[in-house]
Amino acid sequence: MISAARWLSGVAVGAVVLVVMLAFIARGGWSVFGVVALLLAVWGARRVEARTPLTAIVLLGALVRVAWIVAVPTEPGSDFAAYHAFAVRAVEGQLNERLYAPLVLHQVGYPQFLSGAYLVFGAAPAVGRWLNVALAMWLIAAVFRLGTRLSGRRAGVFAALAIALWPDHVAYSSLLASELLFTPLVWVGLERALTKRSGRALGAGLLIGAAIAVRSPGVLALLVALGLLVALRRYRAALALVVGASLALGGSLALRRLTGDTFARGSLAYSALMGSNAATQGAWNQHDYEAYLRNRFVAGARVADDEAWALVRLRWAEAGVTELVLGKVARQWGQGDSGVRFALRNALKAPGEAMAALAQAWLVGVVTLAWWALWRVRPVVRWGLAPLTLAWLAHLVLEANPRYALPWLVGAALVAACGWRTLSAWRPSSPASPR
Repeated sequence: MISAARWLSGVAVGAVVLVVMLAFIARGGWSVFGVVALLLAVWGARRVEARTPLTAIVLLGALVRVAWIVAVPTEPGSDFAAYHAFAVRAVEGQLNERLYAPLVLHQVGYPQFLSGAYLVFGAAPAVGRWLNVALAMWLIAAVFRLGTRLSGRRAGVFAALAIALWPDHVAYSSLLASELLFTPLVWVGLERALTKRSGRALGAGLLIGAAIAVRSPGVLALLVALGLLVALRRYRAALALVVGASLALGGSLALRRLTGDTFARGSLAYSALMGSNAATQGAWNQHDYEAYLRNRFVAGARVADDEAWALVRLRWAEAGVTELVLGKVARQWGQGDSGVRFALRNALKAPGEAMAALAQAWLVGVVTLAWWALWRVRPVVRWGLAPLTLAWLAHLVLEANPRYALPWLVGAALVAACGWRTLSAWRPSSPASPR
C-alpha cells in the first residue's frame, strides 16, 4: 500500500508540474478543450483492463494513423523534402558525393532506409507514409512488451494505448520524418536488450546501432542499455550488445562510403548553436545555419565546432541560460513549433487547433504522471528510463526544434504506465477494509 503522506506528496509534485506546463502551453479556448480531454483520458485510464488484447491496441493505432494520412495528405517539405529527393536520386542510380551534399548536417540512415523502400515499392511519398503505419505498429507492440516486463501486463496495456493514441505521433504519420524510424529502433532495441540471452542482445545492438545511424542521440540509448546489463551482471549480453551496435554502425558507414558520402555529419556543437540564439528565443535561425555551414566548408568541421561552442558559451553568459531555456520552452511548446502544429503549419484551422490541444493534453498528462511515478517505480525503471526521458529536456536546451525530442517521450509514457499501475492498485482504507 502507498502511505497517505507519499501519495499526497506525489500529487503535490504532479500538480506543480501540471500548473507550470499549463502556464506555458495554454492558448485560448482550445486549451480548455485539451484540459477536458485530459480529464476524460484520466477517467478512462482508470478502466484499462489487463486482459485487453495487444492485437486490438495495435489495430487501433494503425486505424487512427491511416485515417490521419487519408484526411491530411501532406506533401514533403523542409527536411522531409530533402529525404525524399535523396531517396529518389539513389533509386535512379545517382550514387556520388553530390547525392549527400544537401544532407551534410544530417544523419543519413533514414533517407537510406527510404531509398530502399522506394526501390522495392516505388519512389512515391505515399510509400513512406504507409511504412510509417507499419513502424508505429512495431513500436506499439514493443512498448507493450517493455511495459509488461517492467511492471506487469496492466502497465503494458496502458503504455501501448498511450502510444497508439499519441496525437503528435499520429500527426507525424503523414510526414517523411526520421523520428518515425528512429523511435521503434530505439525502443525495440531497449526491450530486447533486457535479456540474459546473448543472441537477443546482439539483435538489440544491431537495432540501436541502426538508430544511431538515423539520429546520433541514439548513443544515449546504447549507454543506458549497456549500463543496465552491466548492473544486472549480464556481461556476455553487454558484450553482444556492443558487438551488434558496432556491426550496424560499421555497415552504415560502409554503405555511405560505397555510395559516395565523404562528409562528416552534423554535431552537438551545431545543435547547441542553433538553439542558443536569444534574439530568436532559441528557435531555428537561418543566419546561424548559413554561417556554420560556410565555416565547415572553408575551415573544416573541427574549426567550425570550436567556434560554435565559443559562441554558445558567450550567448549563454550574456542572455542567462535559465532565461533562455524558459523562453525556449514557452516559445517552442507554447506556440506549437512541434508535433501536430508542425505537421499542420500550413493548415492551422479549427481542426488543427483541436488536435494541437489534444497533443498538449497528452504531454501534460503523461509527463506529470511520469514525474510522480519516478519515485515509486522499480529501480530498473528509475535508472534505465529516467535518463531517456531527461533527454527530452536536454533537447529543449540544445535543439532549435523540440520535435527531435519526441521519440524520448515514449520513455515518459512507460514510466507513467508503471506509476499508473501503482496508483490504480491503491484504494483508500475504510473500516471494512483496513490496511
